[in-house]
Amino acid sequence: MKRSAAKLARVKIWTGSSRSLTTVVILSAAAFALVVWLAVSGRLATPVAVAILVPLQSIFTVAASLLAVDISMRNQTLRDDEAAKRATETARAERIRTAYTLLIRAADRIAAAVQEHIAFPKGRVEADPKHPGVISARIGPPLRTFDTFNRLMEEAQRFYIEGEVTLILEEGPDSAGVTRFGAVWDAYYLAVNEEDKRRLGFISEQLAEAIRDFRSFAHRAVRSLETPPSLGGSLGGSPPALNSK
Repeated sequence: MKRSAAKLARVKIWTGSSRSLTTVVILSAAAFALVVWLAVSGRLATPVAVAILVPLQSIFTVAASLLAVDISMRNQTLRDDEAAKRATETARAERIRTAYTLLIRAADRIAAAVQEHIAFPKGRVEADPKHPGVISARIGPPLRTFDTFNRLMEEAQRFYIEGEVTLILEEGPDSAGVTRFGAVWDAYYLAVNEEDKRRLGFISEQLAEAIRDFRSFAHRAVRSLETPPSLGGSLGGSPPALNSK
């Protein structure tokens, strides 16, 4: 808002100064031509014409130079404003692109965690080679549990939170990307809370479908950030062409 107000003030100043200088240039050029015509037609003495033409020429030269400088400064400032706007849009697009990357990583971790839960519902249990059995040859080394599921979910939640926060800040609380990711969470909770093992395969496929759907949505969202504004692309919130389910 402040930048727009400042830009509007500059435009008003430029408009006023350019009009004034243009008026001076036109009037001095017209007066110069009139004096020359009067001198040529014999209606004005040559010494008088010269006395008038010298200051008119100086006024015209100065006004034309100031007008050229004014136009050059205005164009340069407009170019600087446009460059700053493009830089802001590029930085925002990069933040959104990074957020979708984090959400895709989170989805991959969730899928791996669900597969781990299906294969090892109580965690991976393996012999610990660092502690061999010492009482009897029949007693092997003690067992250790690998909590791979929780490790994967901790990574997924970290990626998700970072991506979610960025999208909410950039696109608002109703970010289409965050909303679309909800289907991934729904399938995850169904999988980890399902007690009937016969349904886990079906739920796992639901999760895979939700992740594929989100990947496609993220791809379209990121591609829309690369579309030039003149062709319909927009950085002002969630891509309007995308239809969230």
